[in-house]
Amino acid sequence: MTGEGGRPQYHADLVVTPELARQLISEQFPALRPKAVEAFGEGWDNWIYRADDWLFRFPRRRIAVPLIEREMAILPSLAPRLPRPIPHPVFFGKPTSTYPWPFFGYRPVQGTPVAEVPSDHGPRSESAQALAEFLQALQGVPAAEASAWGAGEATLGRMDLGRLRPRFETWLSAAVNRGLADPDAPWATEFREAKAPPMSLDSPVLVHGDLNFKNVLLDVRGQLAGVVDWGDLHLGHPAEDWMFAAGYLPRAGQELFRRLVGASDDGLWQAARAVSIYVNLIVLVSASDMGRPCDVAEAQRQLANLDETGES
Repeated sequence: MTGEGGRPQYHADLVVTPELARQLISEQFPALRPKAVEAFGEGWDNWIYRADDWLFRFPRRRIAVPLIEREMAILPSLAPRLPRPIPHPVFFGKPTSTYPWPFFGYRPVQGTPVAEVPSDHGPRSESAQALAEFLQALQGVPAAEASAWGAGEATLGRMDLGRLRPRFETWLSAAVNRGLADPDAPWATEFREAKAPPMSLDSPVLVHGDLNFKNVLLDVRGQLAGVVDWGDLHLGHPAEDWMFAAGYLPRAGQELFRRLVGASDDGLWQAARAVSIYVNLIVLVSASDMGRPCDVAEAQRQLANLDETGES
């Protein structure tokens, strides 16, 4: 998810219609000959179309083109290394006169978005181990190997809390004006008082970079099924990917997760909590504007959970 400059930005630079998606897929991959091409999803950065048994992602904003190029370069090597499915590009679309950007096709990652799974603290706590194992595998990829695949430095700079503070206040004002949040909520105070961790890293690791609830899929038992949307993948701080655990897991699950991933540093955990607050706030506002009540409810649920699991 990009476009965090201070106000919602939902405008598409290019519109990919079902007809255009069918044309691009059929022309570049004639062996597929899809019987049906239909809309599957739309985010800030990409259009997603289902072509029979495949999904195809097309950038909808120019700023997203480098992100999809990164996915196309890295995910084929990364996917076999992880204990849960992620998108594995198989079809690599090239720019044309009718669509000037690259795109790719992959088998769907099976699972249900977090926001569509009923909230229950039992299954949420129980997912701590699978989430920790997934991140350990991701961050266990040697940095030199990840760099050779094309993983670079951070794109969003979310651990730089000082830079995020004015943006946070802008998004909070937007949430308050829409009747979605209290400006003096405990989570808002926590973000304002959070201290940024040291920005220098001796040993950066491979991180998803945008591990919020919209990019996590669950199975029928409420356990981790897969992770999508890897455009912000980079070499960075392991705490960057703790934000989902901080917002999603209740206290018992957080304690287990922290033990498993070695998140013993309270300062780093507090920074991860602050990032979770910031990202959930952005999702809260954007989901409201885009008419996605399930995402609104989940963002509010995670912010409430951050209050419940904060320091007493």
